[in-house]
Amino acid sequence: MRTSQAIKKEITDLRATLQPLAKRVAELNDDEKKQFDDGTVQLKALNEELQRTEQAEDIIRAAAGASTQTISTQDDNDLRSYSFARALRIAAGDTPLDGIEREMDQEAKKEATAQGKSFNGVSIPHRILSQGRALPSQNTTEPGAGQELITEEAGSFLMELRNKMILSQLGATYLTGLQGDLPLIDGAGFEASWIDESKGIDAGKMKTTKRVLQPKMMACAGSISRKLLVQTNNVAEQIVRQNLTDAMAYGIQTAAFNGAGDKEPLGILNTDGIQAHSLGSNGDRLSWDDIVKLETLISQMNADIGNLAYITNAKVRGYLKTKLKADAVAGYIWDKNLVNGYNAHVTNSLPSNLSKGSGQNLSSMIFGNFADLYIGSWGGIDLISDPYTAASQNAIKLFIHSMHDITVRRKESFAVCKDIITL
Repeated sequence: MRTSQAIKKEITDLRATLQPLAKRVAELNDDEKKQFDDGTVQLKALNEELQRTEQAEDIIRAAAGASTQTISTQDDNDLRSYSFARALRIAAGDTPLDGIEREMDQEAKKEATAQGKSFNGVSIPHRILSQGRALPSQNTTEPGAGQELITEEAGSFLMELRNKMILSQLGATYLTGLQGDLPLIDGAGFEASWIDESKGIDAGKMKTTKRVLQPKMMACAGSISRKLLVQTNNVAEQIVRQNLTDAMAYGIQTAAFNGAGDKEPLGILNTDGIQAHSLGSNGDRLSWDDIVKLETLISQMNADIGNLAYITNAKVRGYLKTKLKADAVAGYIWDKNLVNGYNAHVTNSLPSNLSKGSGQNLSSMIFGNFADLYIGSWGGIDLISDPYTAASQNAIKLFIHSMHDITVRRKESFAVCKDIITL
């Protein structure tokens, strides 16, 4: 999730670009009209993103404050001294488990037990992940000790994790610090109807089903250098956090799109009942008509609301950036990260190796309201080290365990295409 400050700056810059066009709007040529129209669409999307982001930041701050007040009376300064790099040294057996890391390890293990799971390594609780913190040994007054690194806001681990994922830009709904299973209503939830004053509402007309977010264990594996962990705290802390967020972001994002269910979450592309647009028995290339059909699948279900956007892989984007909307008509399908006025995003987590009939290496695309994609997280993370496998390289093999689930709240909110030829 981008910060509200970053979005406000982009809005200001865009308005400055549009202002000269707005002053002579009645005199614009065709190219300038298109630039102005595209800009106003982008401005509307940015304002919507700003509203969501400010609400999310308020929720994160409120949750962090409530967590600090109700879970423990631990001094805030002690919590801010927690070091991810030191936790890794502890996991590797190079440093004893004591101090704030020991107290937080115990808290994280209690969180896992409450979910019917177990953490066995050095564990980090949700409270640490959600708290904005300065880096250890960093201050604002001494040159070389952090003065050059100060930002407007101290970001939390969870905020950094969201920033790594395209899902944040799409407007997915994040639910963190969950306790127990979380039931969600799959459907409209409420229906309006007109009734006879002498009769009540017919409860039988309300047809809804329940979807449940349940904690599933995700494991990420990677290696980290022992030499890194003995560097100054600032350097080690930044790189360690980057390594952890990279691994977790990739795992969550991949599952959100491609998850097969059972042990892992069920991703959008594999969810039964998601509306699909087929291009042919062996796949085919996308056309402007296909884009409109994807949008029609959503709108005919009255689901064309909220954070509507496109997501696909780099191969599809490359093709659409060279594909005209129609022969001899100006304008490419993918233009300035917009497709038919909707924001369009790219991640190679969307597969390009699908098959259908005789078609091979087919790509996928999703259009929908990503606010109806729910991502839940329980508790903190568990760090388990293997100091032996990569010992010859003076490295530690690290396993990260965390609990998440993903679900589509309303299937009508998404339409997919899984047989796109890009060659």
